Amino acid sequence: MAFVVANALGGLTWAFIALAVTAPVTFGVRLARQEPLRAALFGLAVAAVCVLVAAVAGEARAFFLLPMLLPAAFMLLFLGSLLARRPLTGVMFNRLARGPHDWRHHGPLRRVYTVTTLVAVAINLVNFVLRVVLCSTEQLVVPAILELAAAPVLLALAAFTLVAARRAHSRSTTVPPTGARARA
Repeated sequence: MAFVVANALGGLTWAFIALAVTAPVTFGVRLARQEPLRAALFGLAVAAVCVLVAAVAGEARAFFLLPMLLPAAFMLLFLGSLLARRPLTGVMFNRLARGPHDWRHHGPLRRVYTVTTLVAVAINLVNFVLRVVLCSTEQLVVPAILELAAAPVLLALAAFTLVAARRAHSRSTTVPPTGARARA
């Protein structure tokens, strides 16, 4: 946000100065909040790469090139996991959902993770298309807002995945297998 505001008020040079001030401050705040060092360094590195791209291109909108490509990369990652028959939401969230280790052999859990992985593909596709369209304009505020708005949508999907997986697992453990019903 500091980059966008400074660019709007004073141009690209001021945007670089604003980022040079806010990025280390943000890094320090993240460390003070005892967030993992790796995450704080990653954020600092992403900011540095984005500013380098903008400096080389000589355009402020180039700052959003890397963030614009990330949804496409995530979309391909989620699609690839489906093709490999290991839905990424299952790989990521099964342990948190307290699902069994062999969740891929449990139909209800596999369906939950497949559907939520497809939803993640769709979210990232929409995110990517919006970013491409918005970055082609000279408006930098809207891509910045989109950058902030994407996180809550993905967090909502993660929360939904956990709840749905826990329900699917609890239902599969309370319902006897088909063969057990036939013997009773």
